[in-house]
Amino acid sequence: MRALLQLLFQNGGFITFVLVEAVCFYMIVNFNTKQGLVWDNTYGIIAGNLLDQRRKAARYSQLPEVVDSLSWENAALRAELLNRKTYQVNLFDTVYSKPLDSLPNLSKKPLFSIIPATVVSTTVDKANNWVALNRGSEDGIVRNSAVISSNGIVGIVRHVDKHYCLAMSVLHKQTKISALLDGQLGSLVWNGGDYTIMQLNDIPKDIEPQIGDTVLTSGFSSMFPSRFMIGVVAEKTLPQGSNFYNIKVKLSQNPGQVDVVYIVNKLFASTLDSLQLKVINE
Repeated sequence: MRALLQLLFQNGGFITFVLVEAVCFYMIVNFNTKQGLVWDNTYGIIAGNLLDQRRKAARYSQLPEVVDSLSWENAALRAELLNRKTYQVNLFDTVYSKPLDSLPNLSKKPLFSIIPATVVSTTVDKANNWVALNRGSEDGIVRNSAVISSNGIVGIVRHVDKHYCLAMSVLHKQTKISALLDGQLGSLVWNGGDYTIMQLNDIPKDIEPQIGDTVLTSGFSSMFPSRFMIGVVAEKTLPQGSNFYNIKVKLSQNPGQVDVVYIVNKLFASTLDSLQLKVINE
């Protein structure tokens, strides 16, 4: 109490000045129409700006939940697109495309499930690069699932624990992806160096690819879905005496700029693998 009284005595003049100014301001605003209107307008602007900033702060604090919700929604839409198949009907000189699930007495079996994930860490400067993701076995992730982004391919899941998984990046010496160029099957590998360029092998010289041609996944593996974007032809050479091109593919997804990805589980991959093993053993 003594300290408070001492503070009042020391700053009494300033406190009195503030109180008098507050009383004067109150009287001017409340007993003068023009000044009152100016104050009401100014107060409304200030209060509106403060409320707007408060709403922005609240929305920003909820941003992670919104992004996660949108990621799951996008994953569901992507799964629906991947699982939607069509067949072609030839009628005279016209070809019609019709949804496969519209056929009568046809049981619908989805081939893919898609789970959104966020990249925890990634490398591009090593001989064997990996991508760590924030999804694990409790989220439904299994080994050998494909990892894609909105722009292209990212890698293949190799190690899974409860909450995280590690994907072998496309920038890995053991990565070999079945790809299509102009309907021709080839093998896509990374030979080091530029992390935005991969090598497409086994494309015969009679194909005559052009710079800028699109390279897609073939779908012939148990991992990546078919006809998914990989990149475009950036360079081609035909070595003397060879029947196959050396083709460099510019990746549509920059491996060093990956953030939100989608993990694609091929639902019947294990069944297909077991059938293929039976054929090998016969």
